[in-house]
Amino acid sequence: MVRWRARSIAGTLTSPWSAWQQLTVKRPASAPEVNDPQVTPAQTVGGKTLALSLTPELRATLTDPRGDALTAEFEVEHDPAAPENQGSGQIWAGSVHGIAVNSRAVLAVPSGKLIDGWQVRWRVRATSETAASDWSDWRLFTVDLPKPDVAGLQLTPARTVDGVTATESLTPTLSAIATHPQAAVSRVEFQVEHDPAAPENQGSGQIWTGGVDDIASGGPAALTIPAGKLTDGWLIRWRARAVAGGVSAGWSSWLTVKVDLILPGEEPLAEATTALVPSESSFTVGAWVRWADKDGDYTVIEQRGTHQAAFRLGNTAEDGLVFTFASADTREASTGGVLSQVEPPVNQWFHLAGAYDAATKRATLYLNGVAIESATLGFTTWRADGVTTLGTRLNGSLDDIWIYDKAITAEEAAVAAGVTASAARVKSSVKAAAAASATPTYHRIAPEDCIKENSSFYFPPRFPVPVRNPKGWNPGPHDWCVSQKPRFTVEVTNPRTLRSRVTDEASMVLMTIGRVFNDSRTAEIEVINLQLDDTVQGSVFDGQVFALGLDVQGSPAFSCRQVVDSSHLSVYAGNESYWNNRKVAFKIESPESGWTPADTSQWLSQCTIQLKLTVRDLPLMYKGAMAKGVVRCDSARENQLFPRGCIFDHKMRAVELHENTFPDAYAHIYKAYKTPNLTTPETTTTNPRLWPKHVPFGTGKEFPGFSTNTPLTRLNKKDSDPNVIKNRASRNYYRSFRICAIDYKSSWKGGAAPWDTSLKECDEYPFQSTYQGSWVSWQANKPADKGAPYKPGVAVSVSLIPKQQNTNWGATYHLAGLGRFYMNDRILYNENFILHLYNAAGNLVNPGP
Repeated sequence: MVRWRARSIAGTLTSPWSAWQQLTVKRPASAPEVNDPQVTPAQTVGGKTLALSLTPELRATLTDPRGDALTAEFEVEHDPAAPENQGSGQIWAGSVHGIAVNSRAVLAVPSGKLIDGWQVRWRVRATSETAASDWSDWRLFTVDLPKPDVAGLQLTPARTVDGVTATESLTPTLSAIATHPQAAVSRVEFQVEHDPAAPENQGSGQIWTGGVDDIASGGPAALTIPAGKLTDGWLIRWRARAVAGGVSAGWSSWLTVKVDLILPGEEPLAEATTALVPSESSFTVGAWVRWADKDGDYTVIEQRGTHQAAFRLGNTAEDGLVFTFASADTREASTGGVLSQVEPPVNQWFHLAGAYDAATKRATLYLNGVAIESATLGFTTWRADGVTTLGTRLNGSLDDIWIYDKAITAEEAAVAAGVTASAARVKSSVKAAAAASATPTYHRIAPEDCIKENSSFYFPPRFPVPVRNPKGWNPGPHDWCVSQKPRFTVEVTNPRTLRSRVTDEASMVLMTIGRVFNDSRTAEIEVINLQLDDTVQGSVFDGQVFALGLDVQGSPAFSCRQVVDSSHLSVYAGNESYWNNRKVAFKIESPESGWTPADTSQWLSQCTIQLKLTVRDLPLMYKGAMAKGVVRCDSARENQLFPRGCIFDHKMRAVELHENTFPDAYAHIYKAYKTPNLTTPETTTTNPRLWPKHVPFGTGKEFPGFSTNTPLTRLNKKDSDPNVIKNRASRNYYRSFRICAIDYKSSWKGGAAPWDTSLKECDEYPFQSTYQGSWVSWQANKPADKGAPYKPGVAVSVSLIPKQQNTNWGATYHLAGLGRFYMNDRILYNENFILHLYNAAGNLVNPGP
């Protein structure tokens, strides 16, 4: 009990004290409590508390009505529900003193007490000098440290073939993206071991392990397997993990890889930097192929994604010719498609095509124009945006590759292969045999073809014998072959008789094969030395160096030049042993710059090429002893399919019309060749509507286009343009259409066709696109144009033929008709050409000049 009083003071004045007051002091009894127990750092997942540290802080708020400082006591023990191997009982206990009332007590579990993954429980109580609270309820938490993880695992270089990942390197690079929940740096570790499914003689267990430190969260880690660890043919598997602070989310799943080296000659023959094939929709890919091993794993063409190829056309040892697809661009994707079990032809050219119809999910594989197998996919194809590769691991050759944005029909596949369309409709039981027996049409030259062809042998002029085969053999506009035997001689002249005697002579037998390409203003020249012979015994040529180069002359000047790179040298030189069966290559190009063309719409150039062979300072034996080749290059706008390209301009080009491919068109034009007077309009007609007024009835008919003496001439740009009204092409069409209509229905007076135009069309010869088309026969005064001179009679024939065949023959670029001929053989405006007719037996029926 106490008393107290008060007074007031103001300056120097002071009030009296008040009377004493009585006060009794009585403090409450101590009754400490704990509230809001917490563990931090932590998070709640699925109703469970996860402590994110090995030294988490335990917290609680302490209260006591007495108000004195308090002590917080904490206990941590194993959760009784934890796995047995974790442990049991108390783990740690601790206390913190001097905690003010209504303040938070904080105490960290010391280092070394907890282990990641443990399930623990904890509680807290408050104590004063005189009292203690009850223990709080047990609180559970699991120690779950933030763990770094890996994603985006990749091995490079790698490719995926039919779901199997392969690397063509003995030192591939493994990579992964490291991530950490708290953005901390990590160490990324890699393991490589023998795949348990590998053959027993390969080995087992770990092959190699390695790691990369200090990888930022979200950053890539890459490590190359050292040399000497892997062997070609091994089946291996690898995985990765990220580690930080001694913890990790664990190893990734194993990824299986086959070590499959691409040896020299097995790499892709060509590779586009962008996707060329619309693999997510309907498409067709086709090519001419020649390979030496039916048991090889070859890819003709594939469209690659990140992890898979969307499709693959090729061959495997197990399934023969295949046209397969991946279900998705993932490592785990399944494959489907055509596994034909048909062995490919060997050491001969054949045509292979794969067509996919997105609407029906139907994939069809064609061999030599015959559908050998089809399959329906159980998934939807997807768009692959990676590179398009051609000829991967191809032990052979690849040519004339076509890509269509549709699934071609069986008839179109047969036409593309140059075989009879009926072969596409044979019974399934004999499809493989039909494909093998089909004779496709292919015009590329192989060395053995050149040797067999007599016209390929060039003989220089030697008085009094003139030059023979001056331009060698040129079976098509894209190929040239010539064999020649240049000779060097050393002669001694008798001063008394003035007669010469050969004391030493050397010669080479050289085969030259030239190739040019559409969509490229280049030419490749391959030279094979078949023999180097010191034909007259002497010592002049012993150990001498024979140098072979290429002379290139352009017209206009500077329009042609030689290309020199690692595969194409300017000169090849060596002694007799060097040239033994030696094969060398030259390359030329005609760039669209550095010179002035006569017409920039065509950029026309002519490159004359001739081998140059020298030894010491000796001249070749005969003047003009080496053959010359002529390459014509253009960038003609009229070529809608190939905006640039080259041809060997050695002879007039001929469009081929095969009876087996276009039977009705062939029958029509064959009649014009064989029995011209029986073509429509026939010479016996007396109908003035079918016969020009200036030509007497009964005048015999004679058609151009069957020999180089009377060629056809493609119309110029203006007269070919369908947007130009009443030009030469439209006049040709109108005149032919009028004859067809009157012949079909004599009472026809104009307007629509009197026949069913959904089934038939009017086919005309000479072609609508030529100066010799039907209009000119109706002109009494012939024009003096590129088609002149014209014959005075009637050179017109028409016939109603199936509409689709007429379209395919005359206007479709991807089929073997006139439309493709203009594009493929680069027939320019105002340029001459002829027509070759091939009967059902494949024989040329008009082999004239």
